[in-house]
Amino acid sequence: MPGQEILRHPYVPTAASSAVLLLGVLVVVTAAPAVFIAREETPPVGLTAASFALVFAAFLVVPALNRRAPAAPRAQRTVILVAITAAIVVPLALLYPAVAITGLGWLLVVGVAVQALLLIAVAIGAARRRNR
Repeated sequence: MPGQEILRHPYVPTAASSAVLLLGVLVVVTAAPAVFIAREETPPVGLTAASFALVFAAFLVVPALNRRAPAAPRAQRTVILVAITAAIVVPLALLYPAVAITGLGWLLVVGVAVQALLLIAVAIGAARRRNR
């Protein structure tokens, strides 16, 4: 049976699994309001509430992943911390001009693109590390 293989080999997260989850949540949470801001519309209140719920859920899941994952090498930890920091700081830095200056809403879309690239880079690094 196909399910038997999964039961014999339970999922063990990589050292970067929690970072990939957190970066993925950051992309989703930032992308939805970014679309509205780029179109110069106000995001619905429910969207903001859903965004906070996603972030809260991620912060509940990340410690569980970290407990089950093997320790990451120092270089990988540094890359992960830089990626998460940049994924938070870049959109925040672009938020004020995107909201305050008419026609610059696309800047927040650039911030989301940076987040997505960081997510892809960390995910590829984690997959390459797991295959070794």
